[in-house]
Amino acid sequence: MRFDVDTKASPEQVRRAFTDFTERRPRIWNRTLDPKTYELRQQGDGWAVARESSPGSPFWVVALVVGLRAAFAEA
Repeated sequence: MRFDVDTKASPEQVRRAFTDFTERRPRIWNRTLDPKTYELRQQGDGWAVARESSPGSPFWVVALVVGLRAAFAEA
C-alpha cells in the first residue's frame, strides 16, 4: 500500500504515529480514532492486529499490519 500524507510532522513522527499500537494510539489519533473501539488483538516484532474505527461510524476495521519497519525504511 502506498499513500501520501500532508503534514507538518517530520517523516520520523509520521512513522512513529502509524506504527504505534500501544495504549498511546487513541491519544495520537484522537481526532479520527474512537477509543471505545480500539482493541489491540495481537502484536509482534514488526506486525500488529488491531480493531479500530472513527467516532460515530457504524463500521470498524480489523487490520493486520505487517512489515511496519520495512515499509517505512524504504520511504
